[in-house]
Amino acid sequence: LKLIFFLILLTNTRMEYKRLESEQSKLLINKNKLAKTKEDLNSSLYECSITQSYTKEPYLCNCGCGSLFDKTTISKWLTYNSTCPISRDNIRLCNMTQDRTRKNKVEELLDTINKLEEEIIINSTNIKRYTDLLNSTNKSLDFISYNKIDTEEYSYYQITTDECNPINQTIYFLVD
Repeated sequence: LKLIFFLILLTNTRMEYKRLESEQSKLLINKNKLAKTKEDLNSSLYECSITQSYTKEPYLCNCGCGSLFDKTTISKWLTYNSTCPISRDNIRLCNMTQDRTRKNKVEELLDTINKLEEEIIINSTNIKRYTDLLNSTNKSLDFISYNKIDTEEYSYYQITTDECNPINQTIYFLVD
C-alpha cells in the first residue's frame, strides 16, 4: 500500500512539474506578446502630435500637414487658437477627419493588452499554486529540488535535498 501511494505521489509530482513548466512557458510568451503590443500601441502611427502619446479619438488635420491629434486635445487647443499647432494654418474641428481605422486599431490593441494582463495574472497564480504544491510534496518525499541562478554569462543550478543521509539519485543535465 505504501508503494502504491508513493507511485501515485511520484506520478502526480511529475504531472505538476509539467504543468508548472507549461505555465512558465505561457507566462513568458504572454509577457513577450504584452511588450510587443504595448510597443505597437506607442508607435508614432497612433501618436497625437500634441501629447506625444497614443490617441483614443484620432483626428487627421486637413490643412495639409498630415498631423494626427486626439479629439480632446485638439478641441482644447482650438478653444484658445484657430490654427494648426504644427503648420499654423487656420483649421476648425468640423473640417478635420476622424480616422476610424486607427481608432479601431487602438481599441483592438488596448483590448489585447487587457486580455494579456489578465492571462499573466492567471499564469502567475497557477505558477505559485504549482510551486507551493511541489514544495509541500518535495518536503514530504525528500525529493531533490533546485534553484536556477542566471548571470549574464552562465546559468547556475543549486541542487538541494531535505534528506540527511546520502540518497542514490541520477541527475541528467542538458547543456544547450
